[in-house]
This record gives sequence, C-alpha cells and structure tokens, in this order.
Amino acid sequence: MGKAFSFFLAGLLALNMMSCKDDHVDQAPEPVIKSAQIELKEGDHLYGLVDTLKLSLQFHDADRDLGQNNFYQSWKATDFLQYGDGKLMAVEEIDTVFSEGYFTRVMNVITVPQGVSGILVTPHTRELPAYNYLPEMDAYPCRTISYRYDSFFVHEQDKNIIPNEDIVKQVRYFGQTYWKFSDTLYYQNNPENYNLFVEPMSVAADNSLTNMQLEENYCVTYNTPLPQMTGLSFGKTIKTGPLKITGFSNADGLIEYSMRGFFHQIFAGKKIRLRIYVRDNANHLSNIIETNDITF
Repeated sequence: MGKAFSFFLAGLLALNMMSCKDDHVDQAPEPVIKSAQIELKEGDHLYGLVDTLKLSLQFHDADRDLGQNNFYQSWKATDFLQYGDGKLMAVEEIDTVFSEGYFTRVMNVITVPQGVSGILVTPHTRELPAYNYLPEMDAYPCRTISYRYDSFFVHEQDKNIIPNEDIVKQVRYFGQTYWKFSDTLYYQNNPENYNLFVEPMSVAADNSLTNMQLEENYCVTYNTPLPQMTGLSFGKTIKTGPLKITGFSNADGLIEYSMRGFFHQIFAGKKIRLRIYVRDNANHLSNIIETNDITF
C-alpha cells in the first residue's frame, strides 16, 4: 500500500501544478475538501506499540482563512473560581510557548483578572452547601464541562487560587516565576478548539455506516486544530505536531495527519471508513467527504 499511496500523492501534486494557474478565480468562502485517503501503519502490538493511521486530504480554501490564528491558544480551556454564594467565575487557561534551542515548553497557565480572588473549583467544591449543585466527577469525563486531572501553572501573584498549598512547587522558566501544581479541576473545553473533524464510521456488509462515537464511548477524539496557513504557497511546508501541510498554491494544499492509537483494540473486527470535514476561522464548514475503507 505504501508505494501506491506515494503515487497517489505525486498525482495530486502534478494535477495541482496544472490546475492552479489563478488562485483568485473562486472566491467562495467555504473551504472544499477535494479528496481524502487513509493508510494504516501497524505498531508492534507484542511490545505495546501504537498504530498510526495517516490521513491525507487535498483542500481548496479561496479566502485563505483555514487554520487557527494561534494554534497553541486554540487548546486553551476555561477553569472556574468559587466566587461566593454559589457563584462561579470563569478564568482562562492559556498555553504559553517558550523556545530555547530545540526544546519547546507548553504550559497550562491559568490567568486571573486583576483584582479577582477565589479558589479554583475541584470535585471537593460540591461538598460546600452553596456549591452542591455541581456534578460529581465522572468516570469517563467526555462532556463539554467536566473535571480533568493535569499539571497547571499560575503566576506568582495568583498563588491564593490554588486549592491545596501542600501540592504547590515554585518554578522559574525563562526569567518568569510560576507556582506549579497538579490537581483535578472543573473546566470547560474551548468550543472552537477544532478545525479538522474526523468521524470514524463502522461499515456494515450492506455498506451502511454507523458512527463509532469515539468521544462518548471511549473518551477519545481525533478532531484537531489546524495551524495558521497564512503565506501558504507552492512547495511551502508547515509542520506542527502530527500535522504536515504542503502548499500547491496560496489557496490549495495537502494536509497529512498522523493519528496514533491502539486502533486494533478500538476497531477490532470492523471495517472502518473516516468521514471528514473542516471549519475555517469564519466558522464556514466544508463539504463532508469519506475516505477509503480499512479492515482491522
């Protein structure tokens, strides 16, 4: 399959070299997915190595606003402070990127508006009478608003929002001082987190499709934000994490997305087809396209 897949990509590039003479002919705001292909690279399951499912999709975006304006900020969540009398105040969680040589550190920095005080909400907050309306912690926290355990950072002056001072550690990165702690916080996902949507569909013998609902059933999603593509041009490559975008013009290109996971466990005995669509920064949705099938 690897050699055939390489010919597939080479063919896409050749076709676009011939067809993209004028990047401004089509100015429709909605992005278009022209084709989508998946290829499975199996991991060594004996040693617990994960599989890689590589998605390649060719796109056209006439108004060139596909991709996050700030890829790292797109991951931000909203946490909550106890704000007296059962009220909650939302505080943003911002990913800060520091680069030094080949190393990049991304941190969940909880930012508190000046003059605001309160304690971050945890599963124990609902034990307080004024906050007993809060939900219990789920065994599978897949809802939009739920709880999650992680490591967090707050600025030096905001230490008082940390629920448990026994788990706090002072750290210093690139001339800035933070308080680091690990805890379970009540949070809300950024509703505009994703630009690329991946829906695995189970294919029946009669070719009917059933959505596998990975997030609801397995707490797994392969939806992802896309990096900003401003300045995309022929031959230009943008790489971010599992994503690689190759430009055919300033409005056309190829997105390659390497998804990793124990697919043979999740999809055991099933034939799978991916349903794909994208969303641009103006919330325009593309067409929905389906990939080839892979049997596990």
